[in-house]
Amino acid sequence: MTEIYYFSGTGNSLVVARDIARRLDGKLIPMAATIHTRKIKENADVLGIIFPVHNVVNGGVPSIVRSFLTKLENISSTYIFAVCTCGGGSGDTLPNIQKSIEAKGGKLAAGFTIKLPFNCPPFTPSEVQLKRFQEWNQRLDEICKTVIAKKEIKINFVNPIIKALVYPLGLIMRSAILKNYRKLARDPRASFDEAVRLIDHSYYVNEKCDGCGICAKVCPVDNIEIVDNKPIWLHHCESCLACFVWCP
Repeated sequence: MTEIYYFSGTGNSLVVARDIARRLDGKLIPMAATIHTRKIKENADVLGIIFPVHNVVNGGVPSIVRSFLTKLENISSTYIFAVCTCGGGSGDTLPNIQKSIEAKGGKLAAGFTIKLPFNCPPFTPSEVQLKRFQEWNQRLDEICKTVIAKKEIKINFVNPIIKALVYPLGLIMRSAILKNYRKLARDPRASFDEAVRLIDHSYYVNEKCDGCGICAKVCPVDNIEIVDNKPIWLHHCESCLACFVWCP
């Protein structure tokens, strides 16, 4: 049995998860469905974890994915693979996934980074988007062949020399992003994860909003309610930008 757990906001990771699940005849499961689950006792032979890279300077793994990984049990003999989607680079995202899985007694057998269009301005030019979609179709075959064969692929860390050289810049960027997130979250003392969840304190709509409710429907963590024909954010945001990108 193959299970594919995914987290997706704007749809890139959903497309990847759906395509892989179809090829592997796997069961597609949204991580959001496990938010209130305390333990996930895994019985699958093959487990896929698919998600977008969020905030490389903070480890790259979305908080909902990190929470999901802490709930996994009975994975010592499970073949586990991960696919992260991004518009730029993934940094140490996959090694961080590997550490979380090892902490639960499992092993990340293979990991893949897939470049797809950015989900926020400046948007990826249309010709680059097309090229990335074409490349994904090629990578899909590679990933599925690897998983079917249960082949192990070494998870590569960022080159230590490069990491040492960019480390100071990373600290500056992380500090700047956290400062901005705290400002948007209206909490000057919030941790990085807390600031992400509370960032919706600064979300708003203008007179063009007609209360269509698409934002509430596409939010992967049910963080939006429509009240008096306008969206209200509930402050457990994943900062995935689904509501922004899919607003008509």
